[in-house]
Amino acid sequence: MQVLDLTSGSLIQGPKEKNVWINIHPDELSQLKGFGIFDEDFQKIRKQRIAFYLEFEKYTGMILFDLDYYEGNIKKFPLIMFFDKGRIITISDLDHIGNFYSDFIVQKQMKKIAIEQIVFELLADVINKNSEVGLKLEKDIAKLEEKINTTKTLDVKGTISLRKALLRISRHYWGQRQILFDFRENRINMLSPGKEIESRLSDLYNSMFFDINMNEQLHAIIADVRELYMSTVSNKINDSIKKLTVITVLLTIIATISAVPNTIATVFGVPYLPLKADVPINLPGFSLLPWQLIVLLLVLSTVIPTWLLYSWWKKSYGDWE
Repeated sequence: MQVLDLTSGSLIQGPKEKNVWINIHPDELSQLKGFGIFDEDFQKIRKQRIAFYLEFEKYTGMILFDLDYYEGNIKKFPLIMFFDKGRIITISDLDHIGNFYSDFIVQKQMKKIAIEQIVFELLADVINKNSEVGLKLEKDIAKLEEKINTTKTLDVKGTISLRKALLRISRHYWGQRQILFDFRENRINMLSPGKEIESRLSDLYNSMFFDINMNEQLHAIIADVRELYMSTVSNKINDSIKKLTVITVLLTIIATISAVPNTIATVFGVPYLPLKADVPINLPGFSLLPWQLIVLLLVLSTVIPTWLLYSWWKKSYGDWE
């Protein structure tokens, strides 16, 4: 545990009642009771899954999440804080806080630090880090789109992971936005931001809106990537259908050509029709020469069905192109 005297900007050995920042390591949670933080209140804050705050009778509790993204997975590192008018207690590893002590206290030699300033700096640090997660997601989506264009394949598992990551980070963005809005509008109990903090909160709020809009655009890009892949698959299917159509036409031509000798052999092979080339065949009401009968059979068996099929196709699907 480390204690910072907010009136002098220096670390002290023991806790004071007011004007202090107390940082407790997650392994030292038993010390919370000594500072008047009830365990049930701590659990209410701890179980939250997005950035959130709750107002209790004597203090306000807040939880923020430092997000990290790697290979389609979002990892969360919680930062819990409780504050009242005279002190702030954070539960986190000092490295996770972002070396606030050295960056904002020791190096800049800040003195008379307000609790509102600490809450703002921690909130800004988390929001800025989470914005970088959105940039990482954007790069992975660009790689996914490039892969579809080059290999004509879709990484289904990777796409699902990206969509889940976008949804998770979207929930965190909206939680952060709500805290920023309430902080700026002086709606959070125990916090009273001055004009300088309000101005910085407005800038951070606008930056948060940019992150939310970018996240929504990434959702749209994911949908476009899926449509691009489906279009590629559809084009492949259309190419396959065209190839099958060409094969079908060739087979039809071959069958038509082979039908000529088959038909001739069929006609002249009928035992009860002793045909001769120059002797007409007498049918009910008319007579035909053998070659005329052969041509008629060919027309009835090939040309007319082909024409009917073509007419149906053109009516149903339009031109072959």
